[in-house]
Amino acid sequence: MAANAAATGTDMTLVFGSDGNYIPKALRGRSGKLEIPQQYTADRSVLGKMTGVARRLKRLNPQLMDINPYTITQFTKKRASKSDWESSVAFYQPLCPNCYGTGKTPETAVGPNFFENELNNKFAEVPCTECVRGISPHIYVSLDFLRRPVIYVDHDEASALNRPEWECKKFTGDFALVLLTCHECAHDLSQYQKDYHHKKDSHGKKWKFWFAKFLHQIIQDIWIN
Repeated sequence: MAANAAATGTDMTLVFGSDGNYIPKALRGRSGKLEIPQQYTADRSVLGKMTGVARRLKRLNPQLMDINPYTITQFTKKRASKSDWESSVAFYQPLCPNCYGTGKTPETAVGPNFFENELNNKFAEVPCTECVRGISPHIYVSLDFLRRPVIYVDHDEASALNRPEWECKKFTGDFALVLLTCHECAHDLSQYQKDYHHKKDSHGKKWKFWFAKFLHQIIQDIWIN
């Protein structure tokens, strides 16, 4: 797997065996298997390992969003308002889709003149009741993936890594967790602002750069340490 070396000025060549396991330079000619180390996290659940990877990315890239115990969590249909999200493996939510990070939503003013207020379209700002865990960015992961971590590399990922032959290639185990975490975290540094809405660069050049960089950082960090 050759990531975008030109963008970083470093050799980002990554070698994998036929079974999809990463082979570091010290083990070329022998098999090697990427495993998320204990020093990343003692929580060996899928969410625990993904959070551990995200925390490591945060230490390596301070500009990344804050990572707390609830930043990466399971999503349900109640939390995912769009049908395409409901069928996704995971998605990055920049801010609460109801209040857009303000923490408040408009509500018809209440009081003795309730009907007059409603008629005159008078509103009051009230705390947003739809924020699942606050208004900070989150990564939501499907229950299917949590039960069986499987990733098929899509066109954008293969393009970002400069490996078109990897499109539709399947990965499982800890490497699948690393791929998914890097994919979603890359959205945080490729988003842009428009008014008070936070939107994300879908999978453009900026996202591809961060995805390739994050993946390279984590793989190198795991094998060096």
